[in-house]
Amino acid sequence: MSSTESRSTQQVLLVLGELLLVCMTVAAVSSFARLFVDNTWVRPLVAAALVAHLTVALVRRLGRGLLLSGVVSLVVMALQVTWTHYRDTTTAGLPTGDTRLALDADLTAAWNLFGEVKAPTEPAIGFLVIATFGIWVMAYLSDWAAFRLWSAFETLLPTFAVFVFVAFFGTDQNQYLYAALYLLAIVGFQLVHRLMRQSRDVRWLAGSQRSGVTALARTGVVVGAVAVLGAAIATPALPGVEDEAIIDLDPTSNGPSSRVVISPIVDIRGRIVDQPSLEAFQVRTETPSYWRLASLDKFDGQIWGADNKYTKASGDLPDDFATNTDIVTSTDQFEIVALDMVWVPAAFEAQRIVERPDADISYEPVSGTLIVGRDRSSSDGLTYAIESAIPQFDPGALAQAGDLYPVEIIERYTGLPDTFSDNARALAFELTSGATNDYDRAIALQDYFRGFEYDINVGAGHGTDRIDEFLASGRGYCEQFAGAFAAMARSIGMPARVAVGFTWGDQDPNDPNLYHVLGEHAHAWPEVYIPGNGWVAFEPTPTRGAPNSAQWTGVTPQQAGAGDTPETLPEQDPVEAPAPVIPPTFQDPSFDSGSQVDTAPVVDSGGGIPGWLGTIALALVSIAFLGAVYAAIVIGLKQRRRNRRPSSARGEPTVTVPQAQSPCATRVAHSSCGSPGRPRRRRRRPRATLRRSTARAGPPRASGWDPG
Repeated sequence: MSSTESRSTQQVLLVLGELLLVCMTVAAVSSFARLFVDNTWVRPLVAAALVAHLTVALVRRLGRGLLLSGVVSLVVMALQVTWTHYRDTTTAGLPTGDTRLALDADLTAAWNLFGEVKAPTEPAIGFLVIATFGIWVMAYLSDWAAFRLWSAFETLLPTFAVFVFVAFFGTDQNQYLYAALYLLAIVGFQLVHRLMRQSRDVRWLAGSQRSGVTALARTGVVVGAVAVLGAAIATPALPGVEDEAIIDLDPTSNGPSSRVVISPIVDIRGRIVDQPSLEAFQVRTETPSYWRLASLDKFDGQIWGADNKYTKASGDLPDDFATNTDIVTSTDQFEIVALDMVWVPAAFEAQRIVERPDADISYEPVSGTLIVGRDRSSSDGLTYAIESAIPQFDPGALAQAGDLYPVEIIERYTGLPDTFSDNARALAFELTSGATNDYDRAIALQDYFRGFEYDINVGAGHGTDRIDEFLASGRGYCEQFAGAFAAMARSIGMPARVAVGFTWGDQDPNDPNLYHVLGEHAHAWPEVYIPGNGWVAFEPTPTRGAPNSAQWTGVTPQQAGAGDTPETLPEQDPVEAPAPVIPPTFQDPSFDSGSQVDTAPVVDSGGGIPGWLGTIALALVSIAFLGAVYAAIVIGLKQRRRNRRPSSARGEPTVTVPQAQSPCATRVAHSSCGSPGRPRRRRRRPRATLRRSTARAGPPRASGWDPG
């Protein structure tokens, strides 16, 4: 092979190797889909990977050293982060002091969230900035190892570390797709990288030209195909691959069914306003009730949330709170149509799962919450039957219950933040000043709020600032009524929490025991713990009232009727309330870990790249891999043809060795004779001489890498 042709082949392989290194980084980054609930992270992180590799490659090709490459990378990375996330803080496109302050705030928030949230979570800006920095470091180190050190193994370490991190903290959604994508990129890069080194060695070792490149390409294709097919096809079919880990290495895990999902309370307004006629589920029952999804027991001024540990539910369900009151046993059959949530509705309190033909259900006894297994993104399509114990509280017994609360109840259900409104606390004391027991205090709060006006047109939210606005305006819907009631009850020492679910629904005209539960029936209400009785539901929301509860709440059954809209619901004169004390604005709530989330309904579906985008990414990497294989085969065939031609036809110089030479002249290639006037050197064997000359040649240069 001529020097010009060799350099051309080497340059082609170099470009192909650089492209496959980028593909390997992008493949590792694509697994971030297992960490986030949506796709807003894709553009900034993929752009970071492309710009980072382009930057380090340009500096390397200009022949500059590692120090300059690092400095340039830091500068370009800072500009990219600024233009991507903090453009409104720049001056003439350059970062300013405001940029630094915004960055510091986002990084602090991300640090605080990291110990609290569990994947999939929102792609907060702080998380994206940290990921961008990691991608730049990954690109810098992998390019250094691949094209400066020429070490294939060290090239894999940066991307492999990122892939393992995601596998450790991420969900199992599409895990085989991302593993196959990453493995395919690795195989393609490794094959081209070996071909680059083989091409260099072929030029130095003429004896291996005939078989080296072609054999390596052929072997690489076979090994790569087997490895990728094994990961993508055989691994999911192995026995036990879907079983729980023997040792759970996830530090954020709270149990076999722990997950982070959005609180159902923030979904209420959207259902009532946007989906009033959409059927969520059907219930066949002889005892209509409020159908409960979950309860929220943590309020820190920013969010109502819960941290629950679920266990597999089968047969009888555990009951953490004993009650001495009478109960009515009801067996209810559910068919979930379009709930689009992970929760499993049931009357409170669920006692036993009677039928579950296709339901994978877990249960949390402290909150009385049922939830689908982790292999389902929602409960839609489930059919099941649950036996529940519906309490029939006696008002006299509630009033005489006393105030001897279990310690765990006081610790868990009376906490409030220091920033809770003094105005709301003072109003709670004022409203209940004449009551002598917690039942009477709860009734006083309930009756006060039922004098407010039901108005679904007010904004969503129930944090501390919204409570003050709600008290001042006297207008709101169940989210504000339930949240304000529970928080104010806690402010005077009453254990309280917020329950979320649906009212009983519309009765089927042709089947009196069948109820259709629609979006307009979404609801929230407070529950108060009373010793000896357990959790007692109250109804502060006007125009709403639970069946079978009038004897202790004094509220007749009421719910949104067919055709009701926010504008046509009954109106009442608003009551006067003290002026609000407005604290700082806080986020909306989240369920199961208190993570900060948006108000759009989100479930634990694993999140990430949609199927079509993952398929396109896999196709692109596959094309790059096939291109590497094609290049290897073509180069190998050309090399074989050249090797079969005589050296004069290949344009290579011929050497004529004289027939008669002195002994020293015949051994000059072995370096066994010295020059005239110079000391005689120690004789070396031909192979040792060849190895030393090859070692002195060193690795190919970064640009052009002509070893000659």
